[in-house]
Amino acid sequence: MAFKRIALAYCVQLDRVISIASARREYFSQAEPRKRFDFLCSSEACRAQGIKVSASNYDKLPQDTRKAAHFSKFPHSTHLPDCEWFVEDDEDALRPGESAEEAGQRRIRDKLDAYVEEFDPAIAEEAAPPPADPDAEEQPPASAAVRADAPAAPRQRTQRRRRTRDFEQLVDTFRQARAELPAEEFKQLDIHISGLGRIALRAYFQHIGYATPGSAGKVFYGGADLLPKRYGSPNRPQGFRFKFRDRIDGKPVFLYVAPETLQAYPHRRYLEDILGCAETVRYFTLYALGRLVEAPSGKSYSLEPDALRHLAIIPGPAKDDASQSSS
Repeated sequence: MAFKRIALAYCVQLDRVISIASARREYFSQAEPRKRFDFLCSSEACRAQGIKVSASNYDKLPQDTRKAAHFSKFPHSTHLPDCEWFVEDDEDALRPGESAEEAGQRRIRDKLDAYVEEFDPAIAEEAAPPPADPDAEEQPPASAAVRADAPAAPRQRTQRRRRTRDFEQLVDTFRQARAELPAEEFKQLDIHISGLGRIALRAYFQHIGYATPGSAGKVFYGGADLLPKRYGSPNRPQGFRFKFRDRIDGKPVFLYVAPETLQAYPHRRYLEDILGCAETVRYFTLYALGRLVEAPSGKSYSLEPDALRHLAIIPGPAKDDASQSSS
């Protein structure tokens, strides 16, 4: 049997199974000095045996020029035969109940570190940190009272669709797929959107330069500059504003986050660290699930994310890297 890329792992400190995107948010949400996490295999039987998993680059801010954060098999570790990250030797063969089209999608997805098969854009209350990460994959609780001395119960390996509300994981999937997959495979890769159905992954993302005013229900993205002015009291989380590098109908496009919105966001330390890169990067790339509206003055447009959890900010290349483009 072969070992495929690991999409989820059990975090010892957080006591739950999380994606690498969630691990990054939680790491940067710690007060300084931050401590790295310990990870075990997400499969209960492996976890009961204390089988470790490696995690790379989650303690670094996301950046277009850096290798993506990812989980991987811990050196010299031996996972149990029913581990969910083991795959059959013949990956080209159809699995029980699998169509040829589904098999093709599976083979493409298995090339990615962080992949999303189904994204649920539902918004949860952000006023206070929930007891369990709302961005986590939907599955039984990770801890499940599994003890290290408990016998490993035999388990039937099942093929479940990976469903998540983690917007950053969706963005990571898109970024890695566009950067690493052959063009034809990228075009073929699809995703199931809760309430919408199955569509091509690339069709769910639209560059801001091609967006239509009034449109909504998709992820808009594009290069943007952080404006120097901050909003609100200096002794509280301050709002911020971006200006996109592309225009629509010749008019500028902005994205604004109010102080009270940032105040209510449980991962604001993570966002503040990203904003702190403004002096060292040429631009940011914004990804936002929301709507594009015209300003009352008619002189500009505003991209309004549904919620801060539906905004991903990726620092661009360093200012001394003149070889990169803004989109």
